[in-house]
Amino acid sequence: MRKTRPDSPLAALPPDQADQLYSLCQRLPYGRALAEAEQLFGLQSSVSSLARWWKRESKRRLREKVRRGITASKAWDTKVDEAALDTRMAKALKEGFFQLLAEGAQDDALDFANLALQANKDKRNTQKLQRLLAAESRADKAELALAECQAKIAELQAALSNAGQPAAVDTRAIMSEVDKLLGRA
Repeated sequence: MRKTRPDSPLAALPPDQADQLYSLCQRLPYGRALAEAEQLFGLQSSVSSLARWWKRESKRRLREKVRRGITASKAWDTKVDEAALDTRMAKALKEGFFQLLAEGAQDDALDFANLALQANKDKRNTQKLQRLLAAESRADKAELALAECQAKIAELQAALSNAGQPAAVDTRAIMSEVDKLLGRA
C-alpha cells in the first residue's frame, strides 16, 4: 500500500476533520463522502486517495483500539492471573473479529486477525522455545539412561563371557541381574 504523500490534503487534516471524514466513509460510498467533505471543510482530493487514506486510517484506529484495550486490561486486572486474562482477551478478540465480519468489513476483519496474531507472536515464540528446551532436557535424560544401560549390559556380557573360566563371577548373581534387567524378577 502506498504511503500518504506529505503534500496530500488528507495528510494535513486536523484530528476533528479526520474524525468527520472517517465517519463519512463509514456510512457513505467514497465518492459521496468526498463530496460531503468538500462541502463541509473544503477538502480537495480524489476517490482513490480517499480509499487509500480510509484503509490506512482504519488500520491505525484498530491498532490504537487494541492497544488501549490491552493497556486498560493490564491496569485494571493487576491481580488476575495470566490464564484468566488470556481467556478474556481471546473472547474480546473473537467478538471484535465477528463484529467486523457482521458489518461486512472483511478486509478490516483480516487486518484485525493479522494484528492479533502479531501481538501474540512473542508469546507463541516463548512457548515454542519452552517446548524445545523441555524436549532437549528429555532427550538428554534419555541419552544418559541409555548410556547407563549400555554400561550395565557391557558389564554383564563381560561377566557371562568369563562364566566358564576358573576365576568366574557367581553365575547365579549374573542371572539374577539379567532377570532384573529383563523384568522377570
